[in-house]
Amino acid sequence: MTRLLRLSLCVFAIFALESCVYYNTFYNAKKKYKQAEDGRSKSEADPENRGLKNTYRNYYLIAIRKASTILQLHPNSDWVDDSLLLMGRAYYWREEHSDAVQKFNELVENFPESPHLPEARYWLGLSLWGREDLAEARSTLSRVGQGSGTYAWHARLALAELEFAQNNIDAAIDLFQGLLEGEKDERPIARVWRGLGNAHFDRLNLDASLEAYQNVLLSDPDDVTNFQTRQQIGHVHEMKGDFEAALETV
Repeated sequence: MTRLLRLSLCVFAIFALESCVYYNTFYNAKKKYKQAEDGRSKSEADPENRGLKNTYRNYYLIAIRKASTILQLHPNSDWVDDSLLLMGRAYYWREEHSDAVQKFNELVENFPESPHLPEARYWLGLSLWGREDLAEARSTLSRVGQGSGTYAWHARLALAELEFAQNNIDAAIDLFQGLLEGEKDERPIARVWRGLGNAHFDRLNLDASLEAYQNVLLSDPDDVTNFQTRQQIGHVHEMKGDFEAALETV
């Protein structure tokens, strides 16, 4: 083996080892993030349990700290944009929206070729909404929603929910309805039907709200959504004066 070949192999081995270290650091951050996501799902099913919320928030914090190691010690690695995205989402779920906005903006501004740009812009819109920057949130979500693919669809859903939250009910109904008429993402379709039901209920369009709520139940919702929707269906029947149907719903 020539000296040059030995040197080349040594350099390659060092590079491979460094890449492995970078990935392991990011992998550990992802692992903690996954634990946080699992904990958040449990907490949403049991919102009165403060211990569950504190636990998942702590896991998100650990994920942030591990991912930040990539930014501090390995700023030229291949995992920087991944780390920024992970940190931004973790900050979002910890309701630290200004920090989330900062991380998503860093990704968008510094990694214009990143494959994570559509997702980062979507989460940026949500974080701006969380920070009460409503004009910027609308603008960001609208731009993402004009595209195609999963995050464009989710951005349109978020925009519909934003308009409903701001009591722009007619705009919300139009946006929810548009999500049902165009391309669909079947995973959160129950959310669309529920949002449409709530918007029609707000306008006292009882028949339309009842139809939407019934479609929630046909869309394989999670247990919490199923229970809450059945309660709302019962409420609609009560308002329509059909007390027998209301009792059968519960």
